[in-house]
Amino acid sequence: MQRPEIILAVHAATAEVFSTMLGVEVESAPVHADSSNPSVVEGVMAFVGIGGPWVGSGVISCGASFACRICELFLMTEASAVNEEVLDAVGELAKMIIGSFKTAAKAVVGPLGLSVPTVVYGKNFMSKSLGNKE
Repeated sequence: MQRPEIILAVHAATAEVFSTMLGVEVESAPVHADSSNPSVVEGVMAFVGIGGPWVGSGVISCGASFACRICELFLMTEASAVNEEVLDAVGELAKMIIGSFKTAAKAVVGPLGLSVPTVVYGKNFMSKSLGNKE
């Protein structure tokens, strides 16, 4: 899988999950490379590990208010603050998007496994991957 194919697979997985599970149509922004480590002023990050011929992590990051909105769309209930249900909803969203990407990638690279989602919430935090820098 070449970089353009990966980008298309991620866009397709994201659009499919948002449309099917949340009833929301998403539009892809222009692609850009970001070599900085993800950071959040106040929000939620969900990580899902990928293992097999490819190894890495998929990351979904959003602000606290959007995380609450994701929860509301999943559970059809009000979520006014980040709580366990909100964290679970963002983790499920990450698992679905990265799982859909894994299915597309499997045809090219072979079987891949996924970890359970890890979800982080807080203020003024950064994440850093210690993997290869390409």
